[in-house]
This record gives sequence, C-alpha cells and structure tokens, in this order.
Amino acid sequence: MSKSKICSPTLISCGIIIPELHFGPFSRKWWLEISTEKGQETFPIRVGMSIVTELNGQNFTARVFKGNEGQPKYICESGEYTSEGKDNISSALNTLYQRIFKTKTKYSGVSEFGLDNPLILEKLLDGVLFRPFSVMVEKYKIFIYGLGVSDNKDFHGAGTGYRSSFISDYKRKRCLFLQSIKNQHCCIEIFDDEKIIAQFEGETPNEVWAKINLLLKFNGDDLFGLKDLNTQKQLTLHQKFTCTFKDWNNLNVMELLYLKHLKTYTLANIDWYKLFENWSLQSSDIIEIHSELSKIYPPNHIFNDRELRAWRALIKAAGGTNITPFDKKESKVL
Repeated sequence: MSKSKICSPTLISCGIIIPELHFGPFSRKWWLEISTEKGQETFPIRVGMSIVTELNGQNFTARVFKGNEGQPKYICESGEYTSEGKDNISSALNTLYQRIFKTKTKYSGVSEFGLDNPLILEKLLDGVLFRPFSVMVEKYKIFIYGLGVSDNKDFHGAGTGYRSSFISDYKRKRCLFLQSIKNQHCCIEIFDDEKIIAQFEGETPNEVWAKINLLLKFNGDDLFGLKDLNTQKQLTLHQKFTCTFKDWNNLNVMELLYLKHLKTYTLANIDWYKLFENWSLQSSDIIEIHSELSKIYPPNHIFNDRELRAWRALIKAAGGTNITPFDKKESKVL
C-alpha cells in the first residue's frame, strides 16, 4: 500500500565510513546494491547516517548505528516515539508507523527514505575511493571488497589485498566464507556468525579449495571471483593506478596516482610529491604519516577524515603497507 508524501526524503547527516566495517570481513552488510542506469551498483550504509521523510503528515527520521555484531542497525524516530534497533530500515519504519497510526500499512524503507534517490546516493559516495561489487557464480553471490594486483598468472592478475566473500553451508551450518590473497598465498576463513571455525591456505585458489572438499563442481578461481569479466575489468583499472617504490622517480606514474587518489581531497598548492622524495632518501623504510605530512602542510592545517583516507589510499597505491598491528586506528603510524 502506498500513500502520497508531502515532502521528499532529506539527508540530514551523511555519516562516516569506517574502514574495518565497510572494507572488513563483514562488509557485505554495509553496502546497498541498487539498480541504476549503469547497472547494479553499491552504495555505503554509513555509520551515523540520518534521513528524514514525511508520511501521513508526520516526520519520520531513520538513523544508522553499529550493532553489537558489527552489522548496521536502524532506528526510526517520530516525535516522542522511537523504534527499537532493527536489522533493516523497512522494519524500523514499519514498526514505528504501525505503532503510531494503529495500522498494518507497510512501506519500503529504502524507497521512503530515498536510498534509491540518485541525489542522496551520490552524497553517500562522498570520499569513497573504492566501491565493492558482486559477481554471480550460479546461485552464489561473490562479494569483492578488496583489490590487489600482481603478475602472478595463477591469480589472474590479482594479488595481495584481493578479498572476496560469499555465504554457503559448512558442516550443516550457514557460514560466511572469506577469501583473500596474502603474500602470494590464498587463504579461506570460514565464519559461523562472528566466530572463525576453520581456516585453509594454499598456493592457488584451486589448491586451497581442494583442501576444503566442498563445492566440487566449481573451479576455485571462479569461487574467488577472479575470472569474472567485471573483476578483470576492475583489476585492469586498478593496475593502472598502482606502482612500487621503483616507480617513485617516474613523475608520470606518480601524477596519475595523485590525480586518482588525492587531488580532489586536499589543498591545490600542496607539494604532495615531497613526501615520497623525503621517504626515498631516508635510511629507514618506515614513516609516521602524520609527522611526515606536517612537513609539507601549513602549521595551522587541520586534516579531516576524508583527506587522511585519500593520503592512505595514495600511499597504498604507491606500494606502501600499513604495518601497525591494530584493527581500530589505535596508532597513527603507517
């Protein structure tokens, strides 16, 4: 059932991107897949995101927060009424609407709060440097939430940093399979809820899947999502915007990285290349990013999260690796 609205949904707060949520093991819960003119695209569900809309002459506000399981939770507010935290935005809206108006009317929370509205979706992409995507292997949706490239033919152009996941049965339980490439090895971790219950490693995707002895009709390369045409396209694009330490003196390559990752998010007149020049001249391979950035920025410059993410993306694309053993930014050392 549908009723006309007096006003369109309005994004009050864009919220924030949290790397360990949006690009971590359970990131598939933090992205919406929407059909657009370009096809299926993903858009982030941001922590702290807040949207207001009007239904039946009354304002309803949806808010997003991180649940105890590390997955998005939604609450809906209207006047003095507030819903409990729900797993999806429709449930939060309908629970509150039915409580207020004593009706069984149901709405699509995605539509009513504009999560299919191009203007709102574009704002949610602000500062997002990589968007996960899905590929299908028969009935299995392989969610690819990290890219890394190499010249290893067994990985079809992928490399360290490549990560994908999908859901299937393991020992009669519905489990999450996390697949990754790390240091020229392929790893599969199997989770029951948030608990890891099995882990396997092999030299290639086919070898590691042979050790699990599941889904035998499929090729390991396919289950990793490596051979899909869209994956290959994304890896090719990613390859163009990455390099190694050996390329730091190639200004054409470094300029491409700057244009791709940093230019839009920082001061126009900053001598960004100076960081790499200083780094290449020092005896140690390790830098502390904040102290190095302070050398090339004005003393009163205040970095926002988006700008720092852009710098980290640039350094990673240039071959830098985050060596801190922390999951939640306890340290600022790169």
